[in-house]
Amino acid sequence: MSRRNSATIGFILSILAVVAAIMLPWHIGLKLILAGIAIALGTLAVRSDRAAIRRQYEEKRDELDVIHQQQDEELLRVVNRFRHDWMNHFQIIFGYIQLKKVDNLQDTMEKIKGKMLQDSFLSKLGIPSLIVYLLKARMDSSKMELEIDIVQEVDLSQLPIKAEAITALTRTVVSLFQEHAQLAEENPNVLSVQYCQEGDALLCDFVYQGIYDQNQLERSLEKELVISTEELAADEMTFGEQEAVVTIRIPFQTG
Repeated sequence: MSRRNSATIGFILSILAVVAAIMLPWHIGLKLILAGIAIALGTLAVRSDRAAIRRQYEEKRDELDVIHQQQDEELLRVVNRFRHDWMNHFQIIFGYIQLKKVDNLQDTMEKIKGKMLQDSFLSKLGIPSLIVYLLKARMDSSKMELEIDIVQEVDLSQLPIKAEAITALTRTVVSLFQEHAQLAEENPNVLSVQYCQEGDALLCDFVYQGIYDQNQLERSLEKELVISTEELAADEMTFGEQEAVVTIRIPFQTG
């Protein structure tokens, strides 16, 4: 039994004791003593109840402070990663300028332009939880790199689909690829994610190129799709020696 419940019960019992002291045919002095004790116990119960509420509030506030601190730290890591990436781009550009390698400079600028466009599409997906997850997942490049390959701007929040369903699916599939990817000695492993509307459904495409545990990934994906919502449907699941393609269809909700 919680302290707060105990305090509430104690307060109720003190009220009953006062009522009993008034109603029972006892000596007036005994009644006053009993009533005084009951009132004192009731006061203690109320104070104890307030103290319990205050402690619960402080504990909840401390938990929220920890969560906010973790969120701030994650945001700082994302910002630092962006800063680091752009500093690398600028250093390459300055190097080509100093060496007067115009052709290389033009190719680099085209790559930067494409990256900026993809970042713009990513920021406009319309689902904050999905955007934040993809940004953080791009930071974890220990075993594979994550690329957002969006052909045109799409606001997923405007589609008749639950936002949490899209985020949950993305988290599940990306996490499984990260889990079963194997460290590459030469070319990095890359997972490309794309969202596109097709008819009355949203297609979520995941294209992986690199080294991975094919059998484990295939079984894990099939298991997750079986236990997940029945609305999901695998349009394509192809597994090769160093490539895997997974396309999941999420139909629009009707009615």
